[in-house]
Amino acid sequence: MQIDIYQSVAQPKKHLSVAANTDIKLLNLEDPDYADVRLIQRGFDTLGLVKPVALDITAAIAGIESEGYYLHSADIEIGWVQQS
Repeated sequence: MQIDIYQSVAQPKKHLSVAANTDIKLLNLEDPDYADVRLIQRGFDTLGLVKPVALDITAAIAGIESEGYYLHSADIEIGWVQQS
């Protein structure tokens, strides 16, 4: 399955995944945080070797097949420690 992954503009930790080329304006999302989203990945192949960080592919596919979309969150912090 190919999916498109969006990120909430209001809450960047919130993401929305749908089947590729889905018109997200037609989705009935109750959470107002998803009213304004930006596309971060178009046509991601869930069967490919690369797995996106913080996305449970099995749950995403199940959610898309049953609800037409999958809501998920990701909070990734990257940092480093300077050693002397």
